[in-house]
Amino acid sequence: MLRLVKYFYFLLALYVCFEIIRISVPYYTPDFSRGFLVDKEEIWHFYQYALYLHIIFAPIAFLLTIPQLVWKYTKYHPFIGKAYVSIVLFLAGPSGLIMSFYAFGGGFGKILFLSLSVLWITYTYLANSHIRKGNSRAHIHFARGSFILCNSAILLRLFHYLNIKLDLIHSEHTYLILSFLSWVPFLVGYEIYHKLKKSA
Repeated sequence: MLRLVKYFYFLLALYVCFEIIRISVPYYTPDFSRGFLVDKEEIWHFYQYALYLHIIFAPIAFLLTIPQLVWKYTKYHPFIGKAYVSIVLFLAGPSGLIMSFYAFGGGFGKILFLSLSVLWITYTYLANSHIRKGNSRAHIHFARGSFILCNSAILLRLFHYLNIKLDLIHSEHTYLILSFLSWVPFLVGYEIYHKLKKSA
C-alpha cells in the first residue's frame, strides 16, 4: 500500500513538475506589468540569469530524485546522485539563493526563501560528503532532507491548487503561508523523527 501511495505521489509530482516547466515558458519574453516579474524590471539585467538557471535546472534536479527514491539500489544510483549534487550545488541552489534576496513577502519572504536555498545546498552537500566518507546512514538522512527541500516547489503548487479549489485561506499573505507549509513542517518533523529514532 505504501509503495502504491509513493508511486501515485511521484506520478502526480511529475505532472506538476512539467506544469512548472510549461508555465515558466512566458518568462523568456518577460512581462513586467503583472505576475512574478512585476517588480523585477530594474534588476532584470542580472536577475534574468539566476531566474533562467533556476527554472531550467531546479525541475531537472527534482526529476533526478525520482529514480533515486523509487529504485534506490541500482548501478545508476551513484551517477544520477552525482548529477543531482552538481546541479544543486552549482546551478539550481545558487540561482535560488540569488533570487531569494528579491522574493515576495518583504523580510519574511526573503528569510523564508533564503533559508530554503541555504538548507537545500547544505543538505545536498552533506549527503554527498557522507557517502564519499562511506557513511551511508548519514548519507541517507541528508539525502532525504535534500529531497524534502527540493520537493517544496511541487508541494507549493499542489497546496496553491487545493487552496483555490477548496477556498481555504483568505489572506494577502497566502503565498507566504503556503510557501512556509511546503517545506518547514516537513523538514522539522523529519528531523524530530530522526532524533527520536536515533535515541530510541
